[in-house]
Parts: sequence; structure tokens; C-alpha cells
Amino acid sequence: MKRKTITMSVTVLALAALVGGYMTLKEQNEKAEEEEALLAEGETVWETDSDNLEKVSFFIGGSEYTFQKENGEWQLADDETFPVDETALEELTTAVTPLKALRTLTDVEDTAQYGMEEPQNVITLGLSDGTEQVLTIGDNNESTGNDYLMLADSDSTVYTVSSDIRAAIYDGLYDYAVSEELPAITQTNITGLAFTCADTSYMLYEEDDVWKVESDEVKDNANTDITSELAAQISGLYYVDYLEHNCEGEDLAQYGLAEPSATLTITYEEDESARSRTIKIGDTDSEGNYYTQLSGSTEVHTIASGMVEPFLSYTPEELVQTETESETEAESTTGEESESETETETEE
Repeated sequence: MKRKTITMSVTVLALAALVGGYMTLKEQNEKAEEEEALLAEGETVWETDSDNLEKVSFFIGGSEYTFQKENGEWQLADDETFPVDETALEELTTAVTPLKALRTLTDVEDTAQYGMEEPQNVITLGLSDGTEQVLTIGDNNESTGNDYLMLADSDSTVYTVSSDIRAAIYDGLYDYAVSEELPAITQTNITGLAFTCADTSYMLYEEDDVWKVESDEVKDNANTDITSELAAQISGLYYVDYLEHNCEGEDLAQYGLAEPSATLTITYEEDESARSRTIKIGDTDSEGNYYTQLSGSTEVHTIASGMVEPFLSYTPEELVQTETESETEAESTTGEESESETETETEE
């Protein structure tokens, strides 16, 4: 009986210890979860109402640019014609206010070890009351992906912040500009292409559901495979880079667009109306992309070489339908007619 009592006591103690250990572990886990949640949310170290932000300066590609509000809209300082993309700029202003720190390092004696002597960027925020807040973004912590940051009001406090601020700063000034839109062209609504350069000139156009090719040398049915290839290039037309928003006259010479080396005129159907746009094609950049400008526009962009070179690679003679292709089409037509006659006879 005594042995049973001792065994039961040991069992109760073990169970109590197990329950106690479980409760302790549970409390520790709950505390860890609370700390992780707090860390994820971050401590607000500076904030202001977005309406109070009237000026934002930061570095893009090594040069400092300033955007300021005029009548409630953002403008590029010293260039009121710059077509500011307010959505892109608001990504940055949203990232900096409220400013939340994931960790705070106080009494830092050597801020250079966090990259503050050669920062990634310096953002100056101008407020409506005339004051400023300066954010200095130092090194990136490779293990966490977060950045180190300092505020102007302290020379010994370093914060760890998420990389959202850095991610909202794009590589080029024109990433903050609204670009014109290219025509809405697909393979199904293209009705004609006219290409001209120093070595060749030709037109491709649709007539009675048949594509034709015409130049000074030839006028005939077009090779459907090549026509489809060229139409596919145009239907996938896109800008690679946006370089200038207000370029005209002699300034175009630097891109080879004062006297374009080639032009491509596209005719297409849109909203049941015939439309036409001409693309001027100039020199190439260091990556082989072509400088380009739409007729009637002052914007300069680049387009991929693969969208231009197919037009350069064919002569008008090579665009003519081949004998083999003509024979194939004739056989197809004959086959369709024979099939139709057979069906008629069967019905009779």
C-alpha cells in the first residue's frame, strides 16, 4: 500500500511538472509571438499627415531631384512640364510616413559601420510648416534584407527599417514620369505596314482579305508567313526606356531622330475607324535598342532591336508570295471546291 502511494505521488508530481513545463512553454511561445508581431509592426519613430508633405528630394542615379506640390499636384522642380507619375511618387511618400523602426540602436559611436558616411540615399521631406525631416539610408543588412536609417535629429541613434523605402526609389528619373501610350495594335486589327530606310522601301497592305506587297520594284501578293512575322512584331511593340518628354528640333540629333534612318507607318482599325501612326527610328543605344519617336510627339523612347531588324532584313522581292505558297493555296482552294461539289452531289 505504501509503495502504491509513493508511485502515485511520483506520478502526480511528474504530471504536475509536465503541466507546469507545458504552461511555461506556452507562455514563452505566446510572448515570442507577441514580440514577433510587435517587431513586424514596428515602432513609429516619425510620422506626419501626407497632406503636410509639400516637397520631397532624393537621389536618382547619383543626381538629386526635388518634387514639390503646386496647387495640390506634384511637379518636378524647375520643370513644370515634366509629366509626373503621382502614383510612383506616392509609393515613396507612403513608405516614409509613418516611419517605423524594426529595431533601435542607441548610443552608436561609429555610425559609419552602418553605412552612414556613404549612404545609399538621403531623402529630405519638406513640410507645410516650413520644417524639414532628413532620412539617411545606410547599408543593407544582407541577413535580414532590412536597411539602416538615421534621422537628422540624432547623430547616435540608428534604426533598422524595412527595405520598402529603398524599393520605392527607382533607378531613373523617367520612372517617375507618365509615358504616352503606344497604339493598341494586334495582329487582327493591323491593315497595313509601310517601311522606309536608306536601302529599301515597301508597303504591305490588306486588300480583299489578301495581303499585298508593293514597292518601286514589285507589286504582288505577299508571303503570308513573313507578313505574319512582321505583324507579330508590331502587335508586341513596347517601349524599353523612356528618355525625354520634351525633345524636338536640333535636340533630336543626339538620338539620330532629326533625320531618322528609318520610318515605320502602321495602319490599323480602332473603334471601327481607320487609324495611322508613324514611328521614327534613329540610332541605337549601348544595348542595341533603337531610339524612337512617334509622329506628332516630343517624347523619346527606345524599342527593342528585335522589333525593328525584321523589317530591315527583307527586300521587297523577298516579301512576294513564293510559287510553292501559291501552289499550296491553289490546291487548298481546289480541294475546298471539290469538297463542296461532293457535298452537293450527296445531298442530291
